[in-house]
Amino acid sequence: MVRVSSLTPQDQSYFRDLIRRTRITFESLRLLVLRDEDRSGAAALGPLAAKRGRPDLKSAALMKNRDLWLNRDKRIIGSIPGINVGDIYFFRMEICVIGLHGQVQAGIDYVPASLSSSGEPVATSIIVSGGYEDDDDKGYELIYTGQGGQDRNAHKHCIDQKLQRGNLGLERSMAYGIEIRVIRGIKCDKSPTGKVYVYDGLYKIVDCWFDVGKSGFSVYKYKLLRIEGQEEMGSLI
Repeated sequence: MVRVSSLTPQDQSYFRDLIRRTRITFESLRLLVLRDEDRSGAAALGPLAAKRGRPDLKSAALMKNRDLWLNRDKRIIGSIPGINVGDIYFFRMEICVIGLHGQVQAGIDYVPASLSSSGEPVATSIIVSGGYEDDDDKGYELIYTGQGGQDRNAHKHCIDQKLQRGNLGLERSMAYGIEIRVIRGIKCDKSPTGKVYVYDGLYKIVDCWFDVGKSGFSVYKYKLLRIEGQEEMGSLI
C-alpha cells in the first residue's frame, strides 16, 4: 500500500494545481457534451430526448480513455495530494476522476486482496449519503452500515449482509489501524444532481459488530471517529 506524506510546499502547490486543472477539464468536457445533446437531442430523439445519457458519465469516460484520471493506484491510503478537507464536488464521477473514491456506485472503496501487501482487502474511503436506514451520522462520530443486502427501490435491507468485499475491507482497516477517507453526500437543490459531495477528512474505525438492523436483517456496523488536528469539516459550513 502507498501513503503520500511529508510534501514540500512546492509539491503541495503542484498537486493542488493538478487537481484544479483536472476538475476544469472534467467540467469543460461535461458542458461540451451537454451542449451537443442540447443541439441535437430534441430534434433527433423527439419525445425520447429526456432519456439522454448523463454528460458527467460521458465526460469521465472521455478522460479515462485518454488516461487523464488521477491516482488510479487503488493502493493509496490516507490523504490524496492536492485534495483538501472541505472540497466540494457536484458530481460523483468527478470524485472518481480525481481518485478520491474509486467506486462509481459502491459506498466503500477498498484495496483488493490481490493488491494488498497483507493478502486481505483493505478499505480506503467511504461515501456517507444516507443510503442505509441504520446509519447514524453525528459528524465527528459516525456509525456506518456495511454494503449489500439492500432493496434497491426501498433502501431497506432484505437479506443478511456478508463479511466480504468492502465490509471485510473495513474490518481489516480497523485491525491494521488504517485511516478512512470520508466523503459526505448532502442534498442541495442548487446542484445539477440535487446533491453535493464534501470531503470531510480522515477517520479511524474504532469498533465493528454484526447486528440486527431496523428491517430485521443482520448488518455490519462500523464506528468511526474523526482524527483530530484536521481542518473543520466542510459539511458543517
